[in-house]
Amino acid sequence: MTYQEFKGRIKLRGVFCDGYKNGNDDFGHGTHVAGIIAETTYGVAKLANIINIRIGDKFGGIADSAIIKGVNYVINAYKKDKNKNSIINMSFGGHYSETIAKLVKECTDNGIHIVASAGNELSDACTVTPSAAPSAITVADSDKSDQMYDSLNYRLCVDIYAPDVKITSAFKGSDNDSVALSGTSMSAPYVVDTVVLYISTYGNFIH
Repeated sequence: MTYQEFKGRIKLRGVFCDGYKNGNDDFGHGTHVAGIIAETTYGVAKLANIINIRIGDKFGGIADSAIIKGVNYVINAYKKDKNKNSIINMSFGGHYSETIAKLVKECTDNGIHIVASAGNELSDACTVTPSAAPSAITVADSDKSDQMYDSLNYRLCVDIYAPDVKITSAFKGSDNDSVALSGTSMSAPYVVDTVVLYISTYGNFIH
């Protein structure tokens, strides 16, 4: 990922998807999410640094093993890093994994904030990870009128709502490509932005 709009604020730190050797975003999802967080045109936290941890394949598939390896890498790197202002955006989900739920708790116990998308199906966010993890900030979707969107993944595990309808951001391809996408994957990075701006103003916090 070398998108010009990030102006050198992206660093590759690990590739944990089996069969892949580089951090290139062949699917486009990660680039779009990162753009909402930090690119200069469409992003909110325009000075934030992005650490690229690749866990997905070119079709958007993500194995539990890749998630586990990627999160463990972040935890170990965080413990060695003097900068303790770290947030993991988890714009993915599937089935429930107790191992992943425990990793989310380990992250937050160590001071790493986890922001997770609630999902796009009319189902219970408490039945999948990472959205089901109690210490994650789980984000469902709202529309342009600030109302709950009809693809809402709802119920007790949702903490907050953020826009997700036709969100324009960076995309794979040339260094200037952009596209409008919808889904709670687009909601979560707006909450990441909120956490970034809070930390930059008031300092870090434990939630």
